Amino acid sequence: MVLERYPSSTGDARVTRARRESGGTHGGGAGFSRVALFFIVLCLAPRATRGQWQSPGESCSSDSDCYNHKMCAGGVCCFADRWSNGMQNCTQCDAAESAFCTECDEGYEIYYGRCRQICDSATQYRDGTYDCRAKGNAGSRCWGNNDECLSNSCKGNYCCSDTAVAQGCGICTSGNGACSTLKNAGESCSSDSDCYNHKMCAGGVCCFADRWSNGMQNCTQCDAAESAFCTECDEGYEIYYGRCRQICDSATQYRDGTYDCRAKGNAGSRCWGNNDECLSNSCKGNYCCSDTAVAQGCGICTSGNGACSTLKNAGESCSSDSDCYNHKMCAGGVCCFADRWSNGMQNCTQCDAAESAFCTECDEGYEIYYGRCRQICDSATQYRDGTYDCRAKGNAGSRCWGNNDECLSGLCGQNNYCCDCDAATADESGECCSFCTQGSGTCVARSPTATCPSGQCLNDTYVGGSPVSSGQSPAGNNNSSAGKNNSSGCSSTKLLAAGGDSITYYGDYTIHTFTSNGTFQVTHAGLTSVELLVVGGGGGGFEYYGGGGGGGQVVNRTGRAVAIQAYNVIIGRGGNGGDFSTGTDGGSSSFEDVSAAGGRLNRQPLSYGGYSGSGNPGGTSSYGCCGGGGGGAGAVGGVPSGGAAITGGNGGDGLPSDINGTTTFYGGGGGGKSEGYYGGDGGRGGGGKGYSSWHVEGITPAQSGLPSTGGGGGGSPTGSPAGSGGSGVVIVRYKQLPVCVNQEQQCGTDYYHDGSDCVKCPAGTTRQPGAANKCTPSGSGNVDNGNNGGSGNSPAPAPAESKKRQAEERAKKMNAGITDPMQKKKADLLAAAAIGGNKVKKLKFAQPVQAASPDDACAQAYDKAGVRSSLGACVATQTSSSGRRLVASQYDVELLFSSAEVDDAALTEAVNSLKANGLESTTSSVDPIEELKIIPGVDVTELASFETDAKAAAEEAEAQSPPEAAPPPPPSPPPPLVLDDDDHAPGRAGALLVTAFATLACVLFV
Repeated sequence: MVLERYPSSTGDARVTRARRESGGTHGGGAGFSRVALFFIVLCLAPRATRGQWQSPGESCSSDSDCYNHKMCAGGVCCFADRWSNGMQNCTQCDAAESAFCTECDEGYEIYYGRCRQICDSATQYRDGTYDCRAKGNAGSRCWGNNDECLSNSCKGNYCCSDTAVAQGCGICTSGNGACSTLKNAGESCSSDSDCYNHKMCAGGVCCFADRWSNGMQNCTQCDAAESAFCTECDEGYEIYYGRCRQICDSATQYRDGTYDCRAKGNAGSRCWGNNDECLSNSCKGNYCCSDTAVAQGCGICTSGNGACSTLKNAGESCSSDSDCYNHKMCAGGVCCFADRWSNGMQNCTQCDAAESAFCTECDEGYEIYYGRCRQICDSATQYRDGTYDCRAKGNAGSRCWGNNDECLSGLCGQNNYCCDCDAATADESGECCSFCTQGSGTCVARSPTATCPSGQCLNDTYVGGSPVSSGQSPAGNNNSSAGKNNSSGCSSTKLLAAGGDSITYYGDYTIHTFTSNGTFQVTHAGLTSVELLVVGGGGGGFEYYGGGGGGGQVVNRTGRAVAIQAYNVIIGRGGNGGDFSTGTDGGSSSFEDVSAAGGRLNRQPLSYGGYSGSGNPGGTSSYGCCGGGGGGAGAVGGVPSGGAAITGGNGGDGLPSDINGTTTFYGGGGGGKSEGYYGGDGGRGGGGKGYSSWHVEGITPAQSGLPSTGGGGGGSPTGSPAGSGGSGVVIVRYKQLPVCVNQEQQCGTDYYHDGSDCVKCPAGTTRQPGAANKCTPSGSGNVDNGNNGGSGNSPAPAPAESKKRQAEERAKKMNAGITDPMQKKKADLLAAAAIGGNKVKKLKFAQPVQAASPDDACAQAYDKAGVRSSLGACVATQTSSSGRRLVASQYDVELLFSSAEVDDAALTEAVNSLKANGLESTTSSVDPIEELKIIPGVDVTELASFETDAKAAAEEAEAQSPPEAAPPPPPSPPPPLVLDDDDHAPGRAGALLVTAFATLACVLFV
């Protein structure tokens, strides 16, 4: 509590009161005195002592005491507000940082930090996550969940009667729940009216789809099986994933969408970037070229006759914008790569006469920034607003938006107001200010988790530095407590560079994270190399065909050499969701020469997902209703699946990285749309979910990729916005260096003293004890350091990567030969679990799953287990087939989960969900190494080495786990009471007078 900031005054008051109560006959007056004194202290104390702006886990008396409208329960601010799901019946929250709910009203139970109603399984079912609802009588409406019915049988969206259940009916009727005469898919029929849910009757069998669905109009026979796919088509059509598509004449037609053909265009006709649309097989400038233009190698063809255009491409000469194709800008006599209204082009005066056609010269006050012009900001008074413009920094108390650079003091409070200098400076306990006052910028509340800017704050402006963790001294301050208490005589220099939207620390690493364009400025000569994670922006989802956007490329780079200078960092924007004209690819991210391409919007006139920036294709789609998932940085996009109720393709997974201390996925593909069921899930790594449209749950719009992950956007149909891609990110990490107070104090064994600082020894050498300024090469005596001209032996190899990274590299080599995507994902999961020391559980289905493909089988498995398909790994192995093309087969299915993703409680829920869907399964523990041995394609020559590396990495991770916090020391005994005979409390009348003065103080001073 904030009251603890005044221990001396309150402690002295307690002793004084003890003295004054020793008179014996004045106990009542002493009581009044205590009350009066309490009111005086409370009234005169600063406002911050009354518990305003309390964070989750801190004490409160009502919701109004808690920051951001959080709920107050049991005297503690909770992590969520009172109107959040599962919080209305919470009576006590935990006095810890998590601030989860720990006690509930009667009839409720704790469920993952919230309260959920306890259902009576005989008469109620779980409605959503936290509530119960009464089960329905026979004939009442239900939505495919047997638990909704008293008979525990929901067929045809109506609850069955007990008689209908005994008869094994497949469809029950409204009103009484009796057996319906309508037929399910795969059963016999004479017309469409015989089939349930308006399905099509073809060849005497009810099909899985209706007559108006894409690819069904030319179907003449459906399969008499549960899948009920189409098996025969009209002449001129062929079976294509359970439907019929037209057979195109490749000489005169091209594939338009999934099922239809269209005539190729003559020279000069309109085309949309696809050469197949033209008889000449050449579409340039959105017009089909003539054969002559093709022979001439024209870059742009004209409307009407397809001849070569006089317009110039980017990089060619021009005299005005009208000379340039597609309205591009003419600057310095050259057509630029962008138009005049694009960001960063308004102040461009010269473009490069090359294919890139980037800007090379700018107006005064602007500088070249990756082929465009950006304003040069005054770092003392301005901050970078977006990519190309500058804006004035705000005074103390002005509005800010979470960016410290927006404030002259260098600190933007968590409540989005600029702080003043006092607030931007750590107090005596090392705590920084977390909330500042509107108008003045004074501190309202401090927190041990808040950050302060480094450097010196003058007139509400800070000089130098970037944010440092609360309680840490600025880098290089050798008078800090860290420097004094370090037994080696060297403290740690955490900040060796400036720049980034946030700076965090993990172990002995400093991590700069860029979520917007900026500059990484090396400020210390001891920083010679960095590790990089560069992620391109995600591609936009496609509106109309509905394919998910591709995830951005994920590039890891170790040992990137740096020196004292500035390095430009570009963050690729997320692509816009849209169609051919409005949708865009994700932008590339880069750290100087290390770049990662953005994910792509699918530009084919099909429902495919977009390619990832790393080249993984999106999932193909055979259904007009549904789009394929976008390719992820680590896996291809998924295809739609599910039979009669088709789910959009899932986005491909991205790639994991632990560069920031936590394993995080980046570059996941966006999910494909589904017009009639669930949209595809976004891939791990920030991919957005595809558009869903199901009569049970209604419409769910497509989701955008998560910011700073490079996730692709979800796909959508016409009229509903597709999801945009998530922006990229650049993360820079480096090892911290020691700094010595003086030359007499010694540095670590890998550093020597150059007279002022500890400097890293040359590669292959170490400093021996007692030699402050010498490094010793392996196998020789002491030599001078590099500054004194010593040569020594030839450098030894650079220090090895961390044990974890070494094991991960070994795993990549070991699994590189696996060609089956499912087995590859399984092997990667097992390897990651071995490296992290995590347990692996296998959930194996007791019965085969009938599906159109292995992906479909896995999609059904995840759906019926109630588990997100991006978790774990699924392997579906075909056991039998009907022998006919593209008709459902039987698959043995197993799901594997790492304890890092799915705990035992969630696994138990999955098993129960399968049982509710009529499926039995077995769960067993798996030894990752033993399981890897039986996966086809695993390099057994690498496996033994990997086992050693993984064991070392797991032991290292366990050793680095923080120990449990020690219990707090027992409270100090109260001070002895000093009894004075002549020092008595006032009488009752005097006490009333004191109380009156206390009340007056409250009125006058509060």
